[in-house]
Amino acid sequence: HIAVGALSGQANAVDAGAGSARALATTLIVAPTIQINGELRVVDSAFNLDGHGAGNIGASGVAELTLGGNGANVHVGDILVAGGASNSGSGRVNAHALFNFAGVDTLTVQGITISDVAFNGSDGTGAVTAQAVFSAGADINLSLDALSLAALAVDPAGNGALASARGRITQPGITLASGVFARANAFNGSGGAG
Repeated sequence: HIAVGALSGQANAVDAGAGSARALATTLIVAPTIQINGELRVVDSAFNLDGHGAGNIGASGVAELTLGGNGANVHVGDILVAGGASNSGSGRVNAHALFNFAGVDTLTVQGITISDVAFNGSDGTGAVTAQAVFSAGADINLSLDALSLAALAVDPAGNGALASARGRITQPGITLASGVFARANAFNGSGGAG
């Protein structure tokens, strides 16, 4: 049994040389019962000021939250999972925010916010991807007041921009009193072939 008032995980990466900036913020809690009375935050930021790094990745920011285990009961006030990546050098940019609760029996959350921002500067040479995804199947007892999903991908150089904010809830019945917000914006400049 795990009980805490609030929990926060954060990763930041900055590269000013010839490499890349990669930030991975991972929070993993596995227990039969998880009680977090306040906010649970997992946030990352990756800033590449120059260079392109291995695999042509200029900046990569991934925020991952995993809760539960088989048959777990999870109760959380609010959840924020946010990823951000910005590249001023060459290369691609990826930002992903992931919330995994596979195997959980009961998930009770006041509000869930999943947000991603990916920006590739005018010198960027690769595509930009930002994804915010939430999925809950019928095999979980879900109680949720509000869901907010947001993704923004910007590539002024025109190499390609993909923003995806996807929510999928498969439940026999659910009430989201404060509603669902999902927004994805992608801007691809006119300078490239993307």
